[in-house]
Amino acid sequence: MQLSKEEKINKEYYDRNALLWMKVKCSFDDHLKDFKEFRALLAKGKVIDLGCGTGRDSQLFTLAGYEYTGADLSEGMIDLAKKSFPDSTFQVMNLTDLKFEDECFDGIWSFAAYLHIPKGDIDHAIKEANRVLKSGGIGYIVVKKGSKECYLDSENGQRYWSFYGKSQFARILENNGFNILKSWEDKRDYNPPEDVSIYLCYFIQKT
Repeated sequence: MQLSKEEKINKEYYDRNALLWMKVKCSFDDHLKDFKEFRALLAKGKVIDLGCGTGRDSQLFTLAGYEYTGADLSEGMIDLAKKSFPDSTFQVMNLTDLKFEDECFDGIWSFAAYLHIPKGDIDHAIKEANRVLKSGGIGYIVVKKGSKECYLDSENGQRYWSFYGKSQFARILENNGFNILKSWEDKRDYNPPEDVSIYLCYFIQKT
C-alpha cells in the first residue's frame, strides 16, 4: 500500500496508540442521538464504517440488524477491532482507495476520519465514498471546524489534520455527488478551555 507522508504519520500514530484509543473512546454517548437519526433515514441494509478505528460503533449497527463492515488505515486498530468484535467484518483500507465494488453499500458512517486526509486528496476520497454507495444511499460524515491544514502534536504523538468551514465542506460533498439532508455544528468540551472541538456533522444522500 503506497502511502503519503501524511498518511504514514497518522497510521503510525494510531497503530502505536490503538489500545489506549480503545480504552478512551469506549462510550457511545456522543453517537446515540445521531445513530437514531441515521436509523430513521436508513432502517436496514449494508453499511460501511469509514475510519472505524477499533470498531466501537460496530455494536450499534450489528445490534440494530445492519450488515456492517468497518474499514480503517491502521492495522493496529483493525487488529483490535477483529479481536474485540469477532462477529463484525473489518478490513485495513485507505479511504482514498476503497477496495469495494461500485454501489455495494446502502449507507456510509464516518465519524472524524476525513479530517486526517490532506485537502488536496479530499475530493477523491469523497468520490470513493460516493462510488461504493448505492443510488439514494444515506451517509453520515463528521469533520472538524477550522481553516488550517497542519501537523499537531500531543502527548501521544503527532498527527496530520485538515479543518473546514461548514459551507466549505458542504460544497465538497455536493460537488462529489451528495445532497445535504441536514448539517449542524456540535461543540464538545474535552478539557475546557484548552481543548474545545467543534465538529461539523452532515447527513447526506447520494444523488
